[in-house]
Amino acid sequence: MDLIAMGAPDDEYDPEVSTILPRLREAKAAVDVQRIVHEEFVRWFGADLVGPLTNCADIAEKMRGTWLACGQCV
Repeated sequence: MDLIAMGAPDDEYDPEVSTILPRLREAKAAVDVQRIVHEEFVRWFGADLVGPLTNCADIAEKMRGTWLACGQCV
């Protein structure tokens, strides 16, 4: 959503993170993370603002990589 880049506080996404992280355990691949992020962002921001599932592909890849790198430490 680029809110932080627009000057929002660093903790701007904390509510969304709190609903995404618990669901990451069900993700088997980046496409699952993409679906989870998209579903939660639609819930928080609305479908019109979030757009299509493909808008979440880049962040899903980064999140999945971080999740795997930390050994599912969260």
